Amino acid sequence: MESKSSTHGLRYTIATYLFQILLGLTFFFAFASLLPQMHTLIGKNGIIPITDFVVAAHGSMDLHNFPTLLQFFNSDFTIFAVVAFGAIFSLLLIFGILPRLSLICCFVLYLSIVVAGRDFFYFQWDNLLLEASFIAFFMPLRSWKRPVSEPNGLLVFLFRWLLFRLYFESGIAKLLYGQGTWLNLSAMKYYYETAPLPSFGGWLAQQLLPGFIHELTAILVFAAELIVPFAFFLPQKFRRMRIAAFYITAGFNAILAFTSNYGFFNFLSSALGIFLLDDQHIRFLAGKIGRLLRVKQLSSSLDQIKISSSGSRIGFYFLVAFAIVSVPFSVAEFTGFAKSGIKYSAVVGKVVDAYTPYRIINIYHLFPGIVRERIVPEISGSADGVNWKPFLFKYTPNDPKSMPPWLPMYQARFAFQYSFLTLGQVNSQYFSNLVAKLCNSPQQLNSILAENPFNKENPQQLKLDFYRYKFSKPADLIKNKVWWTKEYAGSMQGTIKCNSSQ
Repeated sequence: MESKSSTHGLRYTIATYLFQILLGLTFFFAFASLLPQMHTLIGKNGIIPITDFVVAAHGSMDLHNFPTLLQFFNSDFTIFAVVAFGAIFSLLLIFGILPRLSLICCFVLYLSIVVAGRDFFYFQWDNLLLEASFIAFFMPLRSWKRPVSEPNGLLVFLFRWLLFRLYFESGIAKLLYGQGTWLNLSAMKYYYETAPLPSFGGWLAQQLLPGFIHELTAILVFAAELIVPFAFFLPQKFRRMRIAAFYITAGFNAILAFTSNYGFFNFLSSALGIFLLDDQHIRFLAGKIGRLLRVKQLSSSLDQIKISSSGSRIGFYFLVAFAIVSVPFSVAEFTGFAKSGIKYSAVVGKVVDAYTPYRIINIYHLFPGIVRERIVPEISGSADGVNWKPFLFKYTPNDPKSMPPWLPMYQARFAFQYSFLTLGQVNSQYFSNLVAKLCNSPQQLNSILAENPFNKENPQQLKLDFYRYKFSKPADLIKNKVWWTKEYAGSMQGTIKCNSSQ
């Protein structure tokens, strides 16, 4: 089928070419960061073993409602293989080797991990990666032996629609649930310190920026999420405003990436923004960067990309069908989130039930409310009930002298989930399993422990204390070498007796 020019006479072939690489890189870092974590999270001796989940289901799991290959093959070797093969297929996608098959395998393998990972994968960036890669199924993919085809306008629109929803829905969520923080412009005063995994960049922003800058930043966040996204759909006449929207959102993501730790999220969000840039501007930008870095070949290499005007008629029809479902249903789902009490009709409900398990149409509501103080749980063990030794987990605030880490592209799954423990998750299944592990086999958690005081013997009791952590002042850092101040905030009543027979 003859593919029409993408939108308003502008071409987005280079954007498509680059997005394939960026999507492959996102998958690679997503899979690679899981290699040292998965066995501890869901392996046979993990915190929430997938085997226990499958056994508890008593054969009631089906592939539609639980779309994971690990319900059939769930040994530790299989878990490792799923992650390793995911990393391999992501590299094949980057280099254009069997790109369509590689992308499908990346999606299936990552979906399998997300479904099996349960508590440790209930995050919006996992949904964003799956939704973006599903849309990419309809994208003309670059192959080492085939030229790049021009994407049709509907595909470009769907990527922009996804990006629009990510920002705009998050902005609306802040208006709805941001009382006491976003609505009085105080959110950024607390954000850097109370982010799930704060970084040293967050410490710098919190301590070195004056108060009025934090209030101004909150206003800019609202502008970036509620106003700028409408520029994504501006016609060619306002092309420069659309390009400016790319730089604004890319800068927004760069600041987020530096001041906190969200793994691949900010990288993927910026990658989606590539569809705001037409080929003409990308060539212009490549020329500028090439001259700055004194790499003359950078711009000319883009001119060597072979472009084909042909596209798949069948693929286009599937894309139209997906658009007919995804656009109105994504609006309906967020409306249901924003206004509770809305009930779907029987037909609509069946459609929602059909796609929900695959996470290909999602709701996005990043940071609708900001926690105003950081309460950190600390689990300690004792062999005699008198002397207590804390279990210190990697990447979590636990030592005032430890600099908040910066983990670009690495998602520390346990540490991230552990940060929500004081927000009502003490009664969760994963925490109950964690306590059992710390009691009976803490050595099996060494991969997530920064310090294990019970490497040779198991504790007889555990207790849970809570501490209030605040970023230290610059003077304290210089004088006492501390990044945090730590203040006792309370304890969970009673101690936990360890049952060595478990």
